[in-house]
Amino acid sequence: MKMFFLYTGFYGKMRVLKLVFVYYNCFNIFSMAVIQYKKIVRYTGNDNLYFNTDHIVDLLNVVNARRCATFCGQRAECMSFFYNNALEICRLHSADYFQISDGITVPNWKFYVTEDTECPGYLGFFYDEAGEMCVHVATNTYKFSEGQQYCSQRNARVISLETTKKRLAFSNLIQRPDVATLIPKQVILLGIHKTNGVWKWQSGATLSDSNWGIGQPFCPSGTVCECAGLLIEWAGHTWNDDVCGGQRSLVCEYVGN
Repeated sequence: MKMFFLYTGFYGKMRVLKLVFVYYNCFNIFSMAVIQYKKIVRYTGNDNLYFNTDHIVDLLNVVNARRCATFCGQRAECMSFFYNNALEICRLHSADYFQISDGITVPNWKFYVTEDTECPGYLGFFYDEAGEMCVHVATNTYKFSEGQQYCSQRNARVISLETTKKRLAFSNLIQRPDVATLIPKQVILLGIHKTNGVWKWQSGATLSDSNWGIGQPFCPSGTVCECAGLLIEWAGHTWNDDVCGGQRSLVCEYVGN
């Protein structure tokens, strides 16, 4: 006999319904094993929209969102769902990320997404296996402090390339056509800052494995260069030191709670 248990919690500013599937041994009620675990995250960014993207099925007469979550949990391909309380309709989808421009405005739809990895696709993150990174490419440009805030709101940090392996993997990643088209400018902010003359990553680690361009870091007299950027057009995607107030491209790296 399969039973479903749901309980609520909070994930950042988003409400979380945690759905656990438990199978009971019919011959021994005390023998049980948790076979699957999913978080159901309430994400308001897609509310009041209707999508046909990767649609699986519409379910009628579904009395509440928790019941809709149960139906989603029963289907391996279900990654998200929309629930309309007024119509008691549950729409299941096999995608967890939607382009807002593809949606049709319809009131009373609320969006939920399943999360069974540590890379939240519903926030626009994707996982790069080579670099073992979960990243989000912002489509706008930001100053360093703005970029920090933008990433932090998504439980992430400005991309930090502390090792050669990670640096090379990121270099390959930003050359992928599907990623390169998302980057608005040729300079990508790095999660590094110079304090009292010492370059440190956001983790607090002192820079040791660097990739400065020829003659870098170099800051013109009278200019304060306490931030750094990766230049896409430079060979080897090398770095230069930079002012912190410049508008630059931004890539966030997910770090979790």
